[in-house]
Amino acid sequence: MQPPPERSGGGFLCAYTNQPLFGLLVTVSATKENRMTETKPILHFAIPKGRMFDGVQHLLADAGIMVKTSARDYRPFISGGDIEAKILKPQNIIEMLDLGTRDLGFAGADWVQELEVDLVELLDTGMDDVRVVVAAPAAILQNGALPDRKLTVASEYIRLTQAWQKTRGRD
Repeated sequence: MQPPPERSGGGFLCAYTNQPLFGLLVTVSATKENRMTETKPILHFAIPKGRMFDGVQHLLADAGIMVKTSARDYRPFISGGDIEAKILKPQNIIEMLDLGTRDLGFAGADWVQELEVDLVELLDTGMDDVRVVVAAPAAILQNGALPDRKLTVASEYIRLTQAWQKTRGRD
């Protein structure tokens, strides 16, 4: 799933499930429909660690769902039934949703785009907008532009970086 072009990686709730969830029924694609069966009683939920955690915790609290955790605890208690939760890096949430080891999770559209996975976006939370930018030391610029030579690029977003380079004729 590619986020709409005007979005730049804000947080959203994504899922891979055919279970009713908090009054919402999520459908799945035919290629992955066997990942979760209706007889499975536990929802495997992923919560992002880091800067997104507090926002997600508040969002869930506003919906009447309590997340209880202690310091260094990556398996919080989630109120509301048979929900097994784990706190993970956002990029790992996307990977685990794609693999089917998590049923529901919060992560950024930037990681969905980077990892090129097919997930269902349930809710754009509007939290934690991410702007992916190209930055360079002013000293390497020539007339305000990048020099026409091979450059070393450092980024967590390998695919997004490669796509940017390709659109500009760089490799």
